[in-house]
Amino acid sequence: MENKKLNAKAVKNFLSNNAIIILIFILALFVGFVADNFWKPANFKNLVVNVSPRFIIACGVSGCLITKGTDLSAGRQVGLSACLAAMMLQSVDYAARALPWMPDLPWFVALLLVILIMAVFGAINGCVIAFLKVPPFIATLGMQTIVYGLCSVVTGNDPLGGFKSSYSQVALGSLGPIPYLAIFALAGCAARVVLYGDMAALLVHLDRKERLYPLLEELERLSRLSQSYLGLRLTTGVGLVCQGPEELNRSAAGARSALDYRVLVGGGRVIYIGDQEPQSAAAPSFEEEDQRALSAAVKLGTREQAESAVRELMERLRQAGLSLSKCDLFLLEVVTCLVRLTRSGGLPVEEVFGEGFTGTVSVSGFSSLEELGDWLAERCGRLHDLLGRRRSDSAWQMVERAKDYIAGHYTDEQLSVETLCAHIHLSPTYFSTLFKREVGMSFTAYVTQVRMEEAARLLRETDEKTYRIAEATGYSDPNYFSYVFKRHFGLSPSKFRTGQKS
Repeated sequence: MENKKLNAKAVKNFLSNNAIIILIFILALFVGFVADNFWKPANFKNLVVNVSPRFIIACGVSGCLITKGTDLSAGRQVGLSACLAAMMLQSVDYAARALPWMPDLPWFVALLLVILIMAVFGAINGCVIAFLKVPPFIATLGMQTIVYGLCSVVTGNDPLGGFKSSYSQVALGSLGPIPYLAIFALAGCAARVVLYGDMAALLVHLDRKERLYPLLEELERLSRLSQSYLGLRLTTGVGLVCQGPEELNRSAAGARSALDYRVLVGGGRVIYIGDQEPQSAAAPSFEEEDQRALSAAVKLGTREQAESAVRELMERLRQAGLSLSKCDLFLLEVVTCLVRLTRSGGLPVEEVFGEGFTGTVSVSGFSSLEELGDWLAERCGRLHDLLGRRRSDSAWQMVERAKDYIAGHYTDEQLSVETLCAHIHLSPTYFSTLFKREVGMSFTAYVTQVRMEEAARLLRETDEKTYRIAEATGYSDPNYFSYVFKRHFGLSPSKFRTGQKS
């Protein structure tokens, strides 16, 4: 009887202590039953590759939890170690190298150095808790803040890139073929990939329209990963957000049209049609290939290419030997294509086709197909010029709006490219490229310049304390403000003020 009680208690304890593991095992069996490819070796390899980095981090953090300890700084330390490793292992010929004085280190040497550096932080945590009797919660909370601030200082809050190929290979493993890793973890988003003609289409459900910009960021990250790890140039066209299934055709047409812009803005990136054609709906959806070719020539080619495209259509019409009614129908399709391009670009139809244009043109109104070709070529050339000018004007206006927003919000410490882009309704990636092209410096550098110019003015014209000036220019930490000021002007705020007065 006693043995039965012990066995029952043992079983109960086993189930209680391993409930999560048992549940996961049951779920794995269920998935394996309903999914035919779950038990295939390739799938297990993908699972291991994706779980391994998380398992390493979990082991480091869970060791503290298992021993009933507390370490609030663990996550921040993982982030700092990643940044330090990335800075040490950038290519020596990378233009924006964070540590230009750092010699070319083998990847394992750099990782060992990072481990030693992070061990120092762990030792400091242990000493503060063991010898100074500071509660672990307080000690690690303080270390969390220190590590976060240090990470911001050493990286300058700038993205890191240009890594050595040997470093990238370590992250993926060196045995067997390198698997493709793209972790799509966009909160509040569900996606499904389907074949769409000769392309792959990604249908994405967003719970809010504002989720579009994080989605664009994740797709941009996917493009970079495919280039770095697989050597593939992945170009993604994104259409406008639609409100229901009935608008999917319009959004898909916009995505296809966005891909046409890779000739203009370059491939291997994400191209959002809302960036390329502001103030417009998605580009028109045409079924015939000649209509799409004409659209691409007018929007992306030279004026000569646009005129040549319509002349080729007229030559096809001449060689077809169609009846007058069928020629009129063909001409109507060409003119309709140009009218749609005009309206999608936000241009008045009269500005392209002239006053009194009704939308209908008949072949019989011209003396010859050559005259009709000249008329259409002149309209295509005019439309090409107007669309190009409209894009340039839109870019300049967008940058001026951004500058105005920065001028009104540079005092906010939380000012970022994401908050600005949410205000002006542009994707961060496209805006960063546009801003640097028009202004000649990055968004971060421009904000810093605005803040430093205001700080210098306050130091010259007022007797405010340095920490007050720091707060007035968007810096909550006076020490970090002084560091940025000295890096910008070559003098500390106090020496700058003294020099101005003398």
